[in-house]
Amino acid sequence: MFVRNFDSKRLPIEIDRKVRLDKMKKEESLRYLGPRDKKFTEFKSKHAFVTYTIFTLSATINYKFNKMFYSFLFDFQVFQAPFSHVKVYRKLLTLFTIVYAICVDLALVCIDITALTQIERGNQLYITLTETLVLSILSIILSATELMLLKRTMSYTEQPKSKN
Repeated sequence: MFVRNFDSKRLPIEIDRKVRLDKMKKEESLRYLGPRDKKFTEFKSKHAFVTYTIFTLSATINYKFNKMFYSFLFDFQVFQAPFSHVKVYRKLLTLFTIVYAICVDLALVCIDITALTQIERGNQLYITLTETLVLSILSIILSATELMLLKRTMSYTEQPKSKN
């Protein structure tokens, strides 16, 4: 989803309109293809190894690795990716975070509570269920906190509004 929205090419709006109205051939319009997100494309060409590493980790392990693009880890430029369409990126992250919280964390909370009411205390399974319950609740709280602070966190990439 991320690669399709930020790391792909698209036609400018006026050229796309000409193609849809049959005023220009599709083959002719292909020479006008440009990056979907210009700022991110420049960042990607400058920091290709880290970008593709983050893509790979996000796709194979967990989408949360994608957050490394704006993590400011040790204040390195590599972890401060600019986005032309930061609102779209924030919406994608918000959607994935909510779906993950519901499908994984909330499901684990339900399973843990159900299992804790059914088994006896004192065995290893009881301890493991208690740990996963606490970690899942903590994950939900931290995810909600991150969603509340996401706009402020991503504000470094937005253009300041002019007061005219």
